[in-house]
Amino acid sequence: MRCAFAHPASDIADYKVARIYEARINAEPDPYNADDLIARRQAARDRIDTLKKEIRQLRGEAEEALSDEEQRAQELNELDTGYERAKNQILMAYVAAVMADDADTQTSLKAQLKELDADYDAQRKG
Repeated sequence: MRCAFAHPASDIADYKVARIYEARINAEPDPYNADDLIARRQAARDRIDTLKKEIRQLRGEAEEALSDEEQRAQELNELDTGYERAKNQILMAYVAAVMADDADTQTSLKAQLKELDADYDAQRKG
């Protein structure tokens, strides 16, 4: 499922997000429906989370060998990795928007980064 984000033939591929940012920077219409793409990408992330939980449950005995602290560290590592990946995508798009002097896209990206940070902080506390 993770490959779906990177695979060019996927309907939720990363390049589609980049193409939307590029179009917005150039004041062109979105080549894809951004709201739909974001929703489908989030659904894929949710599915990945569900599958991870199922795998942990299936491993049961092996997971019991890990202490609660080790399990928490593993979960936080996965959360951190996902956050850093998403943050880097937003920051790369922001740099492109700055270079294109596109204030609207910059504002939108700042809001997305703020939302990402808030979600990340909430998940870290949870």
